Formats: sequence, structure tokens, C-alpha cells
Amino acid sequence: MHLIRKWNEYMGPKDERLEAESSRYMKMGYRVLLAGALLCLYYSIMLDQVSDTTGVALCTTAGDRVVPVSLPLAIAVLLAGAVPLALGMQKGIISDRNRYASVERIPWDFVALISLGTGALVGLLTCGMRIIAEVQIVGIDRVTWGGDIAIGVVFFGMAFALSIAFTAAMFHSAIKNRQRLEAELDG
Repeated sequence: MHLIRKWNEYMGPKDERLEAESSRYMKMGYRVLLAGALLCLYYSIMLDQVSDTTGVALCTTAGDRVVPVSLPLAIAVLLAGAVPLALGMQKGIISDRNRYASVERIPWDFVALISLGTGALVGLLTCGMRIIAEVQIVGIDRVTWGGDIAIGVVFFGMAFALSIAFTAAMFHSAIKNRQRLEAELDG
């Protein structure tokens, strides 16, 4: 509770206009995610049906010719995140909080904080999911703990660097678009 209160103090008050606009974009992202997930689910059901009715198991060489369900699902998830982000950047909106809604330069402390959180989340998820997968596949006595932790550290570094680059680029683009829109209104 204390952490949430501190976060809200740090971020500043919300701007209702920006919040309403952001909500519209999030609804669009939700629709993309829902439609993509439903299409992937339906595709998976059809793969299973065809596999059952033809007697061809997907875990054989026949499965190598099939597009794995994870690929279109990953594309749907990425699009669901990119659509609201792109729409917000196009309007010059980076946040529904007053503190970051009208910044004139990139807030590097915030970018670093977000990137650290993103890197930590990706690193811990990667390490944890690999350990869980190994326990299920080879048993707990054959888990390569050091290798899984090392891969988690590598993924932390990659996610941290990519997050810094993308978050800074997102702020830069939103600032430029907002300045362009303000210049159009003034001119």
C-alpha cells in the first residue's frame, strides 16, 4: 500500500482528458488481443480435429509442416500492445499523468526505473519458466540451475537495454508529435 501511494505521488495527478483518450486506445488493443487469441484458439482446435480425423499425429514429421499456434499468438499479443502505443504516440500522449503528459525532454530517471523493472521481470520469468520446464521434462535432480540463472541474467540485460531504447524513443516521438500539434494549433 505504501509503495502504491509513493508511486502515485511520484507520477502526479491524472489528466482526465488523457485518461479517456488512453482508454480508447486500450480498448482497441484489447479488441486486437481478443480477436487474435480467439483466432489462434480456433486454429488450434482445427489442428487437433484434422489430426484426429486423419490419424496423423502432430508430434511427428507432419507437425513440422504446421505453423505452431505460438507464432500467431505472439503476433497477436505484440499487435495488441503496439496498436495503443502507436495511437498514443501519434497523438503525443505518453501517459495519463500530468507529470509525464507534457514533458519537454526525456525523463531519464523514469526511463531507467521502467527499464529496470522490465528487465527484472523478463529475467526472473525467463529463469523461473526454464526451471519449471526442466523440472517437468528431466526432473528436479537434472535441472541446470547455473545455466538457467545465466540465461535469466542475459535476458535481463537484453530486456533492460531494449526497454531503455524503446521507452526513450517513445517519449521522444510523443514529445515531437505533441510539439507539432501545438505548433499547428498556434499557427
